[in-house]
Amino acid sequence: MVPITLPPLRERLEDIRTLVQHFIAKYSDERNSGPPVTGMDREVERLFYEYDWPGNVRELENVIERAVVMSPESIIQVSDLPKDFIDNAHSTLHMDGIPVDANLYDTLALVEKNMIVRALKKANYVQAHAAELLGIGKSGLNQKIKKYQLFGKEKS
Repeated sequence: MVPITLPPLRERLEDIRTLVQHFIAKYSDERNSGPPVTGMDREVERLFYEYDWPGNVRELENVIERAVVMSPESIIQVSDLPKDFIDNAHSTLHMDGIPVDANLYDTLALVEKNMIVRALKKANYVQAHAAELLGIGKSGLNQKIKKYQLFGKEKS
């Protein structure tokens, strides 16, 4: 027996469209009412590509199954997705929390801070690993942690 190791879905974004089409076809055949579901709205696709998929392919399958059942149309809309998925997806979007009228400097600072916090969480707060994920040196990361006053907050 040869073990096969696949990277997580968040590292295989090119597979999302194929998997979505497969799961739509699978669960659309089981659907009892309404037109057959044949695809997804662009906003749904955007959410799928920007979400981290901590539950991997199984989570994607569950989201699609529920959306196919809930959709009254042939195209899955954001309103067809489970509320907890939408809430989680919005909290992981790259531009999450940026006010529409924010200036460029404040926006870049907020994005940088959010990226640092996410990298720290993903690296289990090992700063060397977080710095590697961000593509910066450890001393640069330390400066940014001080700049954004993340000491003592990064694990909460």
